[in-house]
Amino acid sequence: MKKILALILAFTMLIGCSAVASADGDSIITVIGTATVSVPADFAIVTLGVTTMDEDVQKSAGLNAEKIDAVIFALKELGIPEDDISTAYYYMETIYDYNTTDGAGYAIRGYQVNNSVTVTVRALELVGQVVDTALRAGANQVNGVSFQSTQAGSACDEALQAAIKEASRKAALMAEAAGVKLGAMVSVTENYGSYGGVSMKAEAAADMAPRSTANTRFLADGLNCTATVTVAFEIEK
Repeated sequence: MKKILALILAFTMLIGCSAVASADGDSIITVIGTATVSVPADFAIVTLGVTTMDEDVQKSAGLNAEKIDAVIFALKELGIPEDDISTAYYYMETIYDYNTTDGAGYAIRGYQVNNSVTVTVRALELVGQVVDTALRAGANQVNGVSFQSTQAGSACDEALQAAIKEASRKAALMAEAAGVKLGAMVSVTENYGSYGGVSMKAEAAADMAPRSTANTRFLADGLNCTATVTVAFEIEK
């Protein structure tokens, strides 16, 4: 048995991320299986908004409200349902002039108001138009464009199943090379999973917003779901 274990350990070094150990006197083979499943993107999340600044906080807030209302109206005119537009964040901050003091501290330059909305775009061909329409309507921040898939859940389930099959395949290969018989699966642990795709970020000043009728183009790539598991098998005596 010592000779067999030595063979398995040597084979483990060739495969990587696999091991043989003894638990309660029983020899086991432990392997790691990884699998990735790709799916096409079928909708996008666009986060954009308006930043305004004025020496008067109420004027800054009022101007911001007017501009974000215009952006939302323009998006709805484009055909985006109101249910697919939601507030991402809203905050106001005081902007100081750190080179000037007024006797009580740094002088206040003004008040900056930031209002951002999240837009779910279910027709990928409209993503560029959504960005351009918002910029023309008064948006001056595009905080992110990410492509997603409604098939993400099923893809990750498939990746998990495939990872277990891959671990089983590696364990059988190790056992065959070592000249031992693979026994029952005794444990399965999901190590981690990841899901990701295309994400883009851009910013534009208000006076730089496009004025032409041309649309910005975004090209969506496939999304990957990766699963990794650790599986232990008995070695039959």
